Amino acid sequence: NKRCTHNCKFCTANKRNNFLILDHGREQGVEPGMGVICTDGVVGVVNKVSESFCSVISLLHKETKISAKLKKNDYFGIITWEGGDYEFAVLRDIPRHVPLTKGDSVVTRASSGIFPDGVMVGFVEEFEVHPGENFFNIKLRLSTGFNRLTHVYLVKNILKTEQESLETEFNVE
Repeated sequence: NKRCTHNCKFCTANKRNNFLILDHGREQGVEPGMGVICTDGVVGVVNKVSESFCSVISLLHKETKISAKLKKNDYFGIITWEGGDYEFAVLRDIPRHVPLTKGDSVVTRASSGIFPDGVMVGFVEEFEVHPGENFFNIKLRLSTGFNRLTHVYLVKNILKTEQESLETEFNVE
């Protein structure tokens, strides 16, 4: 993975579809689908690119789904943001038998090819299992301070094409 730092303008922080504009674009090698992180954790994914700028769909967007795992035991699920408070998101698909503790770290999985494995996403804040369900509903406190974001890193997986090609080859329907 290759990283570089860029100034960003967080255009929104409390709407349902939050995004950023970065001051780098196609001229600097930015491509759609690149991961965007900061020193605290995950920020989002590059969406559109012009010659000198790019837009980033934030983790705080209704369409964003991030593959993540519990750092202590590698059980994985999907993180989404349900709106409202920019400090919290939800982690789903963790089986009810998995031991959980408030404060457990949640990090990215490299399976999507967007983010490297182990980038911080947040910490377990609360969790519950609704009657009749087999998976936890986990509230995460996000590690990224979206309300004070000024600099980010673009992450390019230089092996993504090779990875996707191999995955496609073994995609059985």
